[in-house]
Amino acid sequence: MPQPKPVSILLLGSGWTSKFLIPELRSINISFARTRRSVSQESGNDGAEVFPFSLDDSVTAQACQHLPAAQMVVTIFPLKTNLVQQLVSSYEQATSSSPAWLALGSTGAWQKPGVSNSDSPFNADNERVQAEEILLGLHSQQKEAGRRTAVLNLAGLYGDERNPANFAKRAADTKEKLKGKTSLHLVHGRDVARAILAMYNTLQDEEHVKQMWGRRWIVTDTHVYDWWQLLQILKPTPIPNGQQWVEELMNENNVESLPRPWPKDDKPDVPRELERALDSRSFWQTLKIQPSLGRCDDYGPGGGGATLIAASTATNKGAL
Repeated sequence: MPQPKPVSILLLGSGWTSKFLIPELRSINISFARTRRSVSQESGNDGAEVFPFSLDDSVTAQACQHLPAAQMVVTIFPLKTNLVQQLVSSYEQATSSSPAWLALGSTGAWQKPGVSNSDSPFNADNERVQAEEILLGLHSQQKEAGRRTAVLNLAGLYGDERNPANFAKRAADTKEKLKGKTSLHLVHGRDVARAILAMYNTLQDEEHVKQMWGRRWIVTDTHVYDWWQLLQILKPTPIPNGQQWVEELMNENNVESLPRPWPKDDKPDVPRELERALDSRSFWQTLKIQPSLGRCDDYGPGGGGATLIAASTATNKGAL
């Protein structure tokens, strides 16, 4: 079988992220391909070249033979600790290439109360995090023939059919559940796509490579949302009694205004304070770009989700 034509970016897995990433890639004429577990006639209806591939019990060079060589490989599916090295070595052997490897992870790696940024300690017992650490361990700073690896730990994804109103219906459908809800961190699919493209662009500059690669980054829209406040401002109201519950909880816990303050230390006064805040400013500032949407309040009917309005009760800073 002849080797497929090389591409700039190969997406291992596709799913929801590709809805935003593929249009961005196409708009700036960056060549790409993606994989799926199985390829049907409808698999490539977005115009992308699609290859069958799955991360099963083992990965061999033979399994990667039909994949195109790429300058950057983006692993959209969760990595497995026992397969990371196999995946990297098998793909590079099969394609005779040395791509940069960018893994998409989750901010679930940071569950400790308080404020965390991309340099803060994370939960090393998390299996997905352990797999990401193996990938980061394969990074090489050598200028020539060095392997680049990085991880983007993404906050809650929204956009298209995913919207905060649906999150609220699942996460806070009773007053008792709502009482335990403090902060929420989000990032729109459009900004996930921009983050991936920005990482690709850094490969053209060695100084940017040193800054951005060989590490993990927290990626949010730079805001910390208060669940109680969202229940007050989501329109239409996702939970019939949501606003009443918020008022009752504020009175019961002596909360004077929303959003509630950030945690002052790693022992926040919950529910009067938010339990956790994630700071992603360093990622965007180092790239010299900003999220395109800002707060999820900007996500209106045109985005396919719930309409949100600005909260007049906001007295505490909510951006990170």
